[in-house]
Amino acid sequence: MVDIPSENRFARTLANDDLLPLLSGLTGRMIQMPVRLRPQAVPLDAARPRIAVIANQRSHRSTARHGHDHGHNRNILYAAPDTRERMVDALESFAQAQVDLLVIDGGDGTVRDVMSAARPMFRERMPPIGVMPNGKTNALANDLRIPAGWNLDAIVAAFHKSTIAERAPIEITYDGTEVPLSGFILGAGAFVRATMLAQGAHRMGVFNGTAVGLSVLGGVLQTCLGKRSNPWRAGEMMACRNEVTGEMCERRFYLMLLSTLRRFPLGLRPLGRDGVGLNGLAIDAPPRLMPVVAPAILMGRESGWLNRMGYHRLNDLKPSQVTLENGFILDGELFPGGTMSVRAGTPLRFVVP
Repeated sequence: MVDIPSENRFARTLANDDLLPLLSGLTGRMIQMPVRLRPQAVPLDAARPRIAVIANQRSHRSTARHGHDHGHNRNILYAAPDTRERMVDALESFAQAQVDLLVIDGGDGTVRDVMSAARPMFRERMPPIGVMPNGKTNALANDLRIPAGWNLDAIVAAFHKSTIAERAPIEITYDGTEVPLSGFILGAGAFVRATMLAQGAHRMGVFNGTAVGLSVLGGVLQTCLGKRSNPWRAGEMMACRNEVTGEMCERRFYLMLLSTLRRFPLGLRPLGRDGVGLNGLAIDAPPRLMPVVAPAILMGRESGWLNRMGYHRLNDLKPSQVTLENGFILDGELFPGGTMSVRAGTPLRFVVP
């Protein structure tokens, strides 16, 4: 079990032996409308695909805010739960109905919450996933080239055409637990502070790629203008042990970024060349020559001198045990640090245009 101060809202959850409440506390932003499942009392048409829609009405452009018009279609199950427990109930109903397509209406955080809860329920029956990118950040949709405004009709049409792309989520399992968190972008160190800047941009009405750009710019400026003792530059202790080879690395890092995505917003390529699997970037603390190096890193340049300067690209990472002094960001949400297993999970199928 991870030893986390009790005042942390996540620590109270991690102390609970029930695994579903574990995930409940770790994903505390799920949704604010009553569950509406349609229509369990009506027999499903076996000749047509069974579709389930789960919506987060707190998402930036969620259709759940305006209701839905799927009641006439007896093969569509719909839920917009207002609590974590009701989200779990809805997903259990979808799993029991053996739906053919699971549609998530929301941004990256909603996808993370639903994936983390759904995968243990569906197991080998996990259906293809359609994403309506209605969140403040939609990095997964950007990677899959899903356009803004992609709706249920377009997703169903693409499903019938079998246009599918696979992406393996990052799986994070804390010591003493069995059910992993699932997400696509994990960041620690300066990445946490940069995410706080992006959330400030959200409060000013700036979203998606523009918010990412402002947070990157703000982080670079804070780093370049700060003294060596500046929290942005000082970094934090991180340790990583390869579970396959046993190789160990422990020192202060300015930033660590891990992802299984292949494309980032604004065309940024911080992980270098496009590649399958789990890839990463680790930057020693304090970062050296940031004004010179930052453009090369963000444009995906590959060069031995970057590694010698303390900028390390990590390609096709094997399962590793990671220990973080402080918390980390997973798809926009802050989670507690500690010791955890990090790996690329089983690929999921996503419906794409």
